[in-house]
Amino acid sequence: MSRVSTILFRRVAFALLLAVVLLAVSLPVIAATAPRTFVASYGNDAQPCTLTQPCRGFFAAAERTAAGGEIIVLDSGGGAAITLRGLTITAAGGLK
Repeated sequence: MSRVSTILFRRVAFALLLAVVLLAVSLPVIAATAPRTFVASYGNDAQPCTLTQPCRGFFAAAERTAAGGEIIVLDSGGGAAITLRGLTITAAGGLK
């Protein structure tokens, strides 16, 4: 390969690497924009806090909820009352 080809190859490789790094950094921000997340005593904080894959804790759900969003409690887990970034926390119908 000539010197010009080598320089061009390095620039393209650097640009692709930079694009991958920027995408990887922005994914957590993209994931944190759910308007509604779910919490349950059987949940797991590594999950995306959806209805079918709820989180266990409020703080994990708050990290994945958009500002002004809603955290829905699917069952009673005996947790204490807390305040999180102005988010509304509601219990599903019929929970006591």
